[in-house]
Amino acid sequence: MKGKELILLVEDHERQAEKLANLINNNYSYYAIVAHNGYEAFDAIKKNRRFFGLLPNKIKCILLDLQMPKLSGEEFLYMLRKRERFNVFSKFMPVIVLTAYTDIVHWDKVTNPIFGMVAGYLNKPVNEKELFDMLHRVVFKNDAEYLIEETMRLSYKLHDELEGRR
Repeated sequence: MKGKELILLVEDHERQAEKLANLINNNYSYYAIVAHNGYEAFDAIKKNRRFFGLLPNKIKCILLDLQMPKLSGEEFLYMLRKRERFNVFSKFMPVIVLTAYTDIVHWDKVTNPIFGMVAGYLNKPVNEKELFDMLHRVVFKNDAEYLIEETMRLSYKLHDELEGRR
């Protein structure tokens, strides 16, 4: 793990989580820790705080499944963004959604400019190259803010296309 960037994988399906974590851990740049629901994810974020939360978290990016028990990915994202807004020293943690959902309703929730703001939305099964390209952009190129804007623009485009079909 030493020298690797920490990625939080929030996935309730154990086999899927293990498969993705192994994929990430076999890459020389990243190390994945796994949470199986939103509550475990908040525990992992807390455990990886630096200097009482005044410095950026050790976790560089969250890979988030939307459909989970106890606390869904959407609920987790809403609570995360709410907490970040109230912490003056907090920087928004980049989140990449990994989901089987392809509908506009879920897309709208996670791209919401107040409580969503995801850097990416990848459909399952996850394309390995696409995942690592996005992680590289978020973690090493610091493109998260740009990716959030692009994801929101894509959301607007999807809405325009849907309205054009009616």
